[in-house]
Amino acid sequence: MSEKKMIYSISGYRYAPESFRAYCSQPNGGKKEIPLSVEEQSGLGYCYITKGSKAALDYIKNIDRERQRKCRLYMAYGFWTQEDPKVYLYSRQIIFRADAPLSRRFEAYRGIKDCLRETNGKVKTGATCTLDGYFCPTDVKELYLTADFGSPVIIRLLAG
Repeated sequence: MSEKKMIYSISGYRYAPESFRAYCSQPNGGKKEIPLSVEEQSGLGYCYITKGSKAALDYIKNIDRERQRKCRLYMAYGFWTQEDPKVYLYSRQIIFRADAPLSRRFEAYRGIKDCLRETNGKVKTGATCTLDGYFCPTDVKELYLTADFGSPVIIRLLAG
């Protein structure tokens, strides 16, 4: 299996180092802007002007890889349950990095809330039954937990 090669590009105005922007290619063919602080933008512009494009691309790759290594903390939104105040509900599929932008965080919050609203906040957690003489289940009762939409919770997950 081959790895996806990341292609970086830079744009900016030569006489304004703070106007420099960096982009990274996406698997769908588009480009995503790499968020840079004011100091990183100025450093990118200074590096591009004084050392050339190859050194500036190396500078951006270094920043991007350092961010990917540094952030191993993930977060998720969930809701406390009505039945037990010490138990919460969340989805492992709707998680985001701790340094994600606010729009991604809000999207995750809406995602879990919409997912739980489809079932009126009820999540099946298991079932209990009794067995007859032939080990066939009878009197099956499903166990549910109900989300309390008035009490959201932030769950912090550490990636290993």
